[in-house]
Amino acid sequence: MSHSTEVEGEIIDFVEKWHTTRTAMGGVEDQRLLKHPVVKYRYNKSYKFQSDMDVTKEAVKIGSRVTVRIDPMQPKAAKLDMSLKSNSLMFILMIGLGVFLIGIGSVQFKPSDFTNLSLFDDWVTLGFVVMGGFYLYVKLGPLFSFLKYNSIYTENAEEVD
Repeated sequence: MSHSTEVEGEIIDFVEKWHTTRTAMGGVEDQRLLKHPVVKYRYNKSYKFQSDMDVTKEAVKIGSRVTVRIDPMQPKAAKLDMSLKSNSLMFILMIGLGVFLIGIGSVQFKPSDFTNLSLFDDWVTLGFVVMGGFYLYVKLGPLFSFLKYNSIYTENAEEVD
């Protein structure tokens, strides 16, 4: 969506779905009725998609005009602009929390605590650390190499007449 284009869309319908949150043991913890808008937009052709955003608390109704962000190379990948703003706020909060925690760690860091690394004198412990690192590389390496070539936004729209 970094190369996305804004187009105007219109809400044509709402789809209501029950969202169930379960506990670790499988019991129902919470159930909420979510309202997802179905949006129609035009980019050379007409498309419609069901947004994954809950608009229960938003002031939108059928016929409301909304901003849709699409990839010009893949116009079937669409997102509501208001859902992107709420996601970016969460991203900024997480970055801020990370910077805060790095600041605490840098204040508490004492290089003298790392002068004696006797933990790695034992070859068995060193072997476990090396094998653990290798295992993570083998398991996570393909995932990270796959992510750099794929968009996280999939085609979610269909062509309409």
